[in-house]
Amino acid sequence: QLAEFVATVDGAAIPAAVRERARYLILDAVGCAFAATRFDFAHHAASGITDLAGEGDSPVIGFDRRLPMRDAVLLNGILCRNSATLSTPETLQILKTRLQ
Repeated sequence: QLAEFVATVDGAAIPAAVRERARYLILDAVGCAFAATRFDFAHHAASGITDLAGEGDSPVIGFDRRLPMRDAVLLNGILCRNSATLSTPETLQILKTRLQ
């Protein structure tokens, strides 16, 4: 039901302030994922998931590898979630550096 709602919702029906906040939250999550690649947990998770899943077509944030979609979503979620406490000015700087 959730997927059907998301697939059919009219973007114009979402208030502009909500869309703007969502953009910032997405950028924050991506910045946290990039920052997470500096920590051992990220490399351990990436190695373990890659060993189990093999290569695929879907990108992993901050890594030069592609995994099957399901596994890339898992690893990207781990990177975003486990580094959520890293949402700091340094995270923003890392994101700016990566995007240049």
